[in-house]
Amino acid sequence: MTRIIIFILALQLLLQGCSTVATLSANEDNFKCDPPFKIPRAYSGVANDYRFLMGKKYTDEGLTILDMPFSFIADTIVLPYTIYRQVAHGNLCNKTEACCD
Repeated sequence: MTRIIIFILALQLLLQGCSTVATLSANEDNFKCDPPFKIPRAYSGVANDYRFLMGKKYTDEGLTILDMPFSFIADTIVLPYTIYRQVAHGNLCNKTEACCD
């Protein structure tokens, strides 16, 4: 029982920084993007990690690289949903004035 509790707590801590969770639960009007990056909804977690790696403002490359395989797995699991959202609503950062500060 203790192992299960530790596993659940560790999983919760890992998901706090997961880019997939961040992009799926993002308030789209307040989601920040750096020009020239536009984040597609399909595989949005991996795209967001790539944005962090290529951006100049971020210094946690190690955490981003660690997160990328988990985001890939999570993105694959939610792929049917994100494909629908991509077709219906387009990229996360379509509005230049709303996403880029």
